[in-house]
Amino acid sequence: MFKSNLYVKFIPLTATKEEVESVFNKAGTIISIKLKNYEVEEFGNKTPKYQIGYVLYESVKQAQKAI
Repeated sequence: MFKSNLYVKFIPLTATKEEVESVFNKAGTIISIKLKNYEVEEFGNKTPKYQIGYVLYESVKQAQKAI
């Protein structure tokens, strides 16, 4: 497990990877970003509510700055 990896909840569904990167790159060098929809099952159907993001920084210090 990476110590410089952030787990970010409640990213709007409309946000793109590029938009998320532009916000988080202010804290340092980003190695990778992964976005995944968080889905809730309602009445037998899965509905996306928001995105979850994993932001991997080059160093722990940069990840802490982002927090």
